[in-house]
Amino acid sequence: MSPTLQQAFGDNLALLDKVQAHLTRFPNQHALFNEIAHYITNLTSIPSTDGSNKKRKIDGAGTPPTTAMSNLQAAVKKGGNWETLAYYRVPEVSFSIPQRKKFMLELCSEGSSGPKASASSRITETGQGGIRAVNNSTGTPEFGISWRDIDQIICLPVPEKQQRTYNFLVIPTGNDGIYSETTSPLEQIIFTLPETAPKTAAFTDSHAPSDLAHFPPAESDQETYISSTIRYINASLRSHRKHVIIPNEDEFASAIPQPHRKGEKAFHVKAFRGSKDGFLYFLEIGLVFGFKKPLLLFQHHHIDSISFTNVLQRTFNIVITVSRGALESGVEGSEEKMEEFEFSMIDQAEYAEIDAWVKKHRLNDHSMAQQRKAKTSDPINGKDSGAGETEGGAKSDRKRKEDKYQPGELARAAQQADQELRDREDTDDEDDEDFSAGSGGESEGEGSSSEEEDDDYDNYDGYDEEEDEFQAKKVKTGLEHITADEVEAEDMGLLDES
Repeated sequence: MSPTLQQAFGDNLALLDKVQAHLTRFPNQHALFNEIAHYITNLTSIPSTDGSNKKRKIDGAGTPPTTAMSNLQAAVKKGGNWETLAYYRVPEVSFSIPQRKKFMLELCSEGSSGPKASASSRITETGQGGIRAVNNSTGTPEFGISWRDIDQIICLPVPEKQQRTYNFLVIPTGNDGIYSETTSPLEQIIFTLPETAPKTAAFTDSHAPSDLAHFPPAESDQETYISSTIRYINASLRSHRKHVIIPNEDEFASAIPQPHRKGEKAFHVKAFRGSKDGFLYFLEIGLVFGFKKPLLLFQHHHIDSISFTNVLQRTFNIVITVSRGALESGVEGSEEKMEEFEFSMIDQAEYAEIDAWVKKHRLNDHSMAQQRKAKTSDPINGKDSGAGETEGGAKSDRKRKEDKYQPGELARAAQQADQELRDREDTDDEDDEDFSAGSGGESEGEGSSSEEEDDDYDNYDGYDEEEDEFQAKKVKTGLEHITADEVEAEDMGLLDES
């Protein structure tokens, strides 16, 4: 780039980048832009009364040095060095975290450097590169993150949208939403792009990362904002041995069909964390819950166990236990701390797929752990007893109840009433047996035990001496027309006669 252009546009690096990008695409316009730059240089330099030259500010020509310095310093604190030149730009991109606003998305290659600006606005000569959000009106960077500070970048389809759109989740190192390694971690970033042809995207080949050759572009008729953005981000992440994470059916796919896209698999699961609704994504690196601040990323090596709880007819819950040991806390000899994250109201139709994902990655399923068992309640004293004893503990629940449980007054009264009822029933049974013993029915031994019936049957030889004696006494007294039941009811006393 010519010194004339640098002198004319040096106070506005964003505008200088645009000019250079335009000249890269249309090199035959260098002469025209040099004339424009020469005119601006002469116009902004006017003689002063004290004989020295002063630079007059033109409205909209750029940002004052003090403002530019403060913006750049703020950007550096947020993880980026914004003197680098962008090799990929998309204007009017919707960001939702950390700010809900439209910015220009810019990707800067690592190690690239823009033209030297004035001493007041130049931070370093060599840039770090990264992702940044630039104000569409002023051309100044608002926030961003360098490539080396990125832990993961995840591209996820936005659920329940008629038009296909994708959220890009930028997770900084040490800020996965679960815990922070520092008191002031870098902010997470979310921006959204549609899956349409990249008509407004601009690419500058001269500033592209060297690894871009490893990622060939898609066919011209199949190129979209999603595919092109993933390609350029992967080119910058390759040196850090990372890549953009995207969901796939082999890893996990929802069992619930999408009503607005029939035949197309969904990758999200509806869930609640407390009163906050969101979506769970089961990926190759772990589990993500979004898209509200803060994003939660549970990577496999951070998960201690996963449990299925509150399993009902239509829904169930998932509890993810994360352990923070001495190595993570940085304090030698510190105790391991367990933290649980519960996600509720998950549709039962998703259970089989989620369970298969848990088993695939060999995550500990603690659904049947002792502490997960339901508590039992003492109906008399109203006290809850534990689910069980740990190893090396005291006695089991049943043994403890046998040894230590003493019934109260209500319990003793209930037991006494129950015993009285049982005694009454036994008395009634004895009366029925006595009544049946005195009857002269066709079947012998009614009301007796099975053993007595068997004995009577074994000793029966076809002749009943008592029956013959009874009939003889009836004839003797002239009462042969009276039945045995009537005799017993009226207490005739025939059976007692000698």
